[in-house]
Amino acid sequence: MKDFKYILRILLCFTLVLLLLSSCDITSNTSSTDSDTESDVSEEVSAQESVSEPDVSVSDEECVYSVSVVDGIGNPIKDVKVLISGGIFSAFTTTNSKGSAKFTAKKGEYTVKINVSDKYFCPQDEYTLTAEENSVTVTLIKKNGVSGQLLAYSPSNEYLECDYYEVNEGMYFAPVIGGEMTYFLFVPTLPGTYEIYAEADTETEIGFYGSLYLVLQDTLYEPVEGKIKFDIHDYNIGSTKDTTTSYVIGVKTKTGSDTDCILHVDRTGEPSWSIEDEPWQDAVANDKYLVKYNGETGKTLVNIDVLKEPVVVLNTKDGYYHFGSEDGPLVLVRIDSEIDYLYASLADICDTSTFGAYFYDNDGTFQYRERYNDLIYQYKEICDDNGVCPLNPQLAEMIKNVGEYTQWWSSSDSYGYIFGDTPVYEYKEYAWLFCCCYYQ
Repeated sequence: MKDFKYILRILLCFTLVLLLLSSCDITSNTSSTDSDTESDVSEEVSAQESVSEPDVSVSDEECVYSVSVVDGIGNPIKDVKVLISGGIFSAFTTTNSKGSAKFTAKKGEYTVKINVSDKYFCPQDEYTLTAEENSVTVTLIKKNGVSGQLLAYSPSNEYLECDYYEVNEGMYFAPVIGGEMTYFLFVPTLPGTYEIYAEADTETEIGFYGSLYLVLQDTLYEPVEGKIKFDIHDYNIGSTKDTTTSYVIGVKTKTGSDTDCILHVDRTGEPSWSIEDEPWQDAVANDKYLVKYNGETGKTLVNIDVLKEPVVVLNTKDGYYHFGSEDGPLVLVRIDSEIDYLYASLADICDTSTFGAYFYDNDGTFQYRERYNDLIYQYKEICDDNGVCPLNPQLAEMIKNVGEYTQWWSSSDSYGYIFGDTPVYEYKEYAWLFCCCYYQ
């Protein structure tokens, strides 16, 4: 019996030992798991693959500091090297795919420096972080290389070949050479209201100098509070850069000294309403006039002289205009042959631009706008070998509408006047016949 009690006592002791060992294993495993978790979090933060707060506790003496790096329109920039230092603390990291870099350190003041590549310009040498201001956003300005050259009209009436930098929405860095103009070519990709201005250590002047193919000597209008403002509409945006309206912006220093310039191109909202936003109404040719014209063999085309008060008469029987009388030679329109004053045919103009007119009521209120490109192409199909077809009331009305709207013959001071030193505006009743001729 004593032996049995002795054996039972030994078994109980052995069981207790096993239980103690098991308890130690559990504690050891738990500690190992916690350690692994801390290691994973540490690796995640150091790798900077997440911009969320790290899943670690921060003591009352510590703070999580954050640096965000973006471009001129707020897009994050990854792989930017960031140096943080303060006291004996120093850390070197890079921004993640969301442009963010974070670190945990004792509360205090830290200096942030950005190590930028040649692609960007950093507007400050360093930034400061504190426990109260523990985050900072750094905007890097893109350094554009020279995009091309333009011909700028000089005061000496010569065209100078100048470099330009192509820009869109955002901020752009470029050097400004004292005494010279630095040109930026604004080629928008979105409609909207834009404000453009220059920032530099030296006082600068900014102006709008026309388009890539017509760079003027003087700015087209003065900036308001140092800013150039544009309304860019859908019709300004083409399918390619060549078909998009371009705006030449010039910047120069007032003192004539060299400086570094940051050009700001800010889209501030949607464009305001414009007549050009209204849809075109496309005119089409009257089928009764779409009869093939074969010309007149053995005769020569003679242009109608609009300075000699020519007589043209509509023959109500055949529906066409005749020269001199209703039985005179057919009056013809140069649809697909060169017109003297335009140095192109009507079809040539339609190939490169919109050919149309705007219409208003007697009070000057806009009504609609009509486009004639398709109509011209329809009449082109019936022209003879010399590119002319008979003048009918529909073509006559079209020529008058376009001519009056574009001010082809309004006065020698009008923006659309095409007759040079010839005072055709004195003969407005006949001016529309400038693109007409007849066989003789």
